[in-house]
Amino acid sequence: MNINTQQLFRRLFEVFKETLKDAQNDQVHQLFKDYFTRSELIEILTFIYGENAEKHLQIVRLNNEQLLEHLSTLNILEYSLNAWEKEQSKNIALTPIAVWNTLEQLGLQTHYLGQKSLSEWDEYDHNNYKNLQRKSGKIQKVFGLYDVDVKQDDITSVSKQPLRFYDSKQQAENAKNELCKQGKYSSDEIHILELHKSV
Repeated sequence: MNINTQQLFRRLFEVFKETLKDAQNDQVHQLFKDYFTRSELIEILTFIYGENAEKHLQIVRLNNEQLLEHLSTLNILEYSLNAWEKEQSKNIALTPIAVWNTLEQLGLQTHYLGQKSLSEWDEYDHNNYKNLQRKSGKIQKVFGLYDVDVKQDDITSVSKQPLRFYDSKQQAENAKNELCKQGKYSSDEIHILELHKSV
């Protein structure tokens, strides 16, 4: 799924979440009644009610239908958005396990990065690993419009990321030109930077 589609889905989910909050509907939609396994329902309840869910709700004694009585479609959406975010964080994480999983997925178990300690990696190793993550579909190169004061090296520490990212530099260039035509920015106030985002 490309970055534009991901961002659109996230926005739609956020709008849907606000709509559900406004409606104050505490029912689970019929489509979800038979969708989740018991362990998934318990995981959602634990996310919503915290670690005390088991004690508070005595969930071990409840069947699936009774578990669903303690959930709403909004709860399921909030849980799903959180799980999506965790999945994206996991995809971009740099840990020995993440490196091994990426290499294993690509059938590269004997790759030199799997044998080298992360503390010994240099810039070449990091770039090599990013390329492997892209090949495995865990991350993708995207482009964003940033204030000209933001430098490429500072991109991960910027407190306010762009409203959206683009799949190609050309798309970002088109967006920049459009913003300048609308008078929202002058061409010397913003520029395009690339970064790697989790898929």
